[in-house]
Amino acid sequence: MSFRRALHETGITRSVREAHLALLRVEGRVQHRRRARPAGTPLRILAHTPGYPPAARGGAEITLHGVARALQHRGHEVRVLVDEERGSRTLDGIEVLGNDSRSRRHDLYGWCDVAVAHLRSRHRAIRLAARHRRPFVFYVQIGGTPRSVTFGTPALTVFSSEVVRAQYPWVEHTLVLHPPIDAAEYRTTPGDAVTLVNLNAIKGAATFFALAERLPERRFLGVRGWGTQEIPHPVPANVDIVGPVDDMREVYGRTRVLLVPSVYEAYGRVALEAAASGIPTLAHPSVGVQEAMGDAAIYVDREDADGWASAIVRLDDPSAYAERSGAARNRFDALDPDAELDAFAAALDRVSGSG
Repeated sequence: MSFRRALHETGITRSVREAHLALLRVEGRVQHRRRARPAGTPLRILAHTPGYPPAARGGAEITLHGVARALQHRGHEVRVLVDEERGSRTLDGIEVLGNDSRSRRHDLYGWCDVAVAHLRSRHRAIRLAARHRRPFVFYVQIGGTPRSVTFGTPALTVFSSEVVRAQYPWVEHTLVLHPPIDAAEYRTTPGDAVTLVNLNAIKGAATFFALAERLPERRFLGVRGWGTQEIPHPVPANVDIVGPVDDMREVYGRTRVLLVPSVYEAYGRVALEAAASGIPTLAHPSVGVQEAMGDAAIYVDREDADGWASAIVRLDDPSAYAERSGAARNRFDALDPDAELDAFAAALDRVSGSG
């Protein structure tokens, strides 16, 4: 265990940060006024993130942009502060601002009615929100953060799945907002490849390349993503490597079967993206994929190489493929992201009176 982690475990770091937050709140009461906003009027929402599409294309960043677009569609004004960028730009009508300076940070926190942050931007965001007397909302998309390194009490904590919420039983004032997936951005005509999105170890690159060696007559498609990409040299002749990819219809338009042999998934977003086109998913039975797909995926333990190969071969039967394809499409169509997004927007409206 590192010295820093050991220090966190003692609780000293958390106590110091809590004390600092208390001082910032006092400063905020003295120096900053809250904007008067009549009930029911549009919110000014600041999303604070380390990275943002298209430069950052992890599931968390893509999901945050989808949520920002949905809030904008509901009439709210949304701006995004990106810690790892400089300058400014617009993406799908949303103003995206790099974390260029202290003055920009403070201007944006002074402008907003509520701040929403995720990933490692949480620590900076909760301090800025306290200093400016703005309610802070933490969007927990991945999970796995120990209690000893968290601090502060958000006005609302939003989880990307019930699986993630279950990891934080001590947190109050919560709701679940599953990643919203717009069918128009993913739906296409499936192709003929067996596909893995993100060739890192956690996502199951070893399983993917082992299957490509075992089934040399089939086309395999690997899509580069975040993290260290575990790509062998030479690449098997039946494997194409692409990406990173901005338009995932290019991927799903080449895909017949999606592989998700991940050790852990907070939520099976990529399986649902494929399901929009009726593409069956073979997945390790991680609880996040099961929450997303229910019984509409085919589950095989990631260590069962024979089971994965057999499952792919069974889908050669047209009736078997049609059954699994229909199950995937039905699962996608049955989900209702609008209801959760409406609940999230209403929750932001409620907490905007606190802070």
